[in-house]
Amino acid sequence: MPPLPLVLPASSTIGRDGQVANARLINGYPEVSGDDGKSQFALYGAPGLTRWDSASYAGAERGMIELSANELIAVLGNQIVSYDAVGADTLLTNIVGSGRVIMARNRASPPQIGIVTSAGQYYVLEAGVLTLNADTDLPAPNSIDYLKGKFLYGIPDGRIFASATDDGTSISALAFDVADSNADGLVRVFVNAGFLYAYGPKSLEIWQADPSLAGQPFPFSPVQQDIEYGLSGAHTVAKFEKALIWVDQNNIVRYGRDGSAERASTHAVERSIEALTATQKAEMVGSVHAWQGHETYTLKGANFTWCLDLPLAKKSGFEKAWYERESYGLDHWRVNSSILFAGKYILGDEDDGKLYSLDPAAQTENGADHVLEIHCPHSHRFPERMIVDGIEIDLVSGVGLNTTDDWNADPEIMVDFSEDGGKTFQCERRAKIGRQGEYRQTVRLNRWGRCTKKGRIWRIRASAAVLKAINSASVHARPTR
Repeated sequence: MPPLPLVLPASSTIGRDGQVANARLINGYPEVSGDDGKSQFALYGAPGLTRWDSASYAGAERGMIELSANELIAVLGNQIVSYDAVGADTLLTNIVGSGRVIMARNRASPPQIGIVTSAGQYYVLEAGVLTLNADTDLPAPNSIDYLKGKFLYGIPDGRIFASATDDGTSISALAFDVADSNADGLVRVFVNAGFLYAYGPKSLEIWQADPSLAGQPFPFSPVQQDIEYGLSGAHTVAKFEKALIWVDQNNIVRYGRDGSAERASTHAVERSIEALTATQKAEMVGSVHAWQGHETYTLKGANFTWCLDLPLAKKSGFEKAWYERESYGLDHWRVNSSILFAGKYILGDEDDGKLYSLDPAAQTENGADHVLEIHCPHSHRFPERMIVDGIEIDLVSGVGLNTTDDWNADPEIMVDFSEDGGKTFQCERRAKIGRQGEYRQTVRLNRWGRCTKKGRIWRIRASAAVLKAINSASVHARPTR
């Protein structure tokens, strides 16, 4: 009897119960080869992390911004640190608080960075000196961005204030207008493609610079109102290939520009968001990174990290382009956010102030195991049972390293299965994938016994610090009553 194809997941598709669906792709992503490849797509291990800086600051990464092409500013715990293009650090000053901050830069000379904390404090960082705003004309803001020479500040009651031109220390009491198409207030102001997006909890307005108001304290006016998609977490919105992506009030990830808001999430992603508390939703972080053409939006919650591969989404649909990331020993990725700086994506740690660069050549997370984990969709012959004689996996072999560390010199993959929808796994076996140069190495594991009518979820894992790439898999099985 010919073997059955064992379907490899191109994304994570998790049902309300694993007995419905529990295909998962963790720390891996598909790259489409099409008809010219050995298979339609191959699964690769996601890029690892390489330590970028060499500093030792305590506390989580709370926000990062590029001050210039040669200087990155990071808020790490209660310290503000400057980095040059190669990661050398200089401690600038201290800052209070523990939540994430929102930052924007203007064109002043020297440039000013406006910093808004989660407690509504507004600071200006200029030439390394941090000043707390004492101008009572500006109410406590919840967000800041920059457009047409001015800092713009979101106020929870719905007002939007503007600074003087390239002077974040000067705000007139008259320099404001109100996003009032909905009475829900404001969660965040965010600038994209020359427009200001004013997000409320249940609404969105789009504003732009208005030439007819030139010379006025607030020279902006709305161009589109009454968009009924709000913002669930202020830090989930990110620029994503000239568009915006964010989490709305219904726990749905939205993607679009110019007022459009296409549903981009799957039910599995939405269930993950819905399960969070209100406080945890407010603390979610969305950011974008890219490598080798894979522009990816990462949404991090308290107990998950979902990644959306946009090129794949445009080819296969959004519902087929989400995968998961987990750091070793955690149920989420340890990265808080990312920023493109000096030709690299720099990523901040959730705990200890370390900064990493995204590294497609790295097969670890700064030395920690980086495990590719694949849960294949259910393999079954319902309503018949089947006897599984063997499993074969076509993968990239001969990838062992020239090292005395046998785990990496003669790497293995691990295979086991679940018969309860992925709740528990059993019968783990290991197979060699080839020392350096052993390109003909193949994987076949035999005698897996009788399978129930409901079938099995096969799990494939690889943790060695080598290239992880799988083309296809097959099951040799016979039907039986």
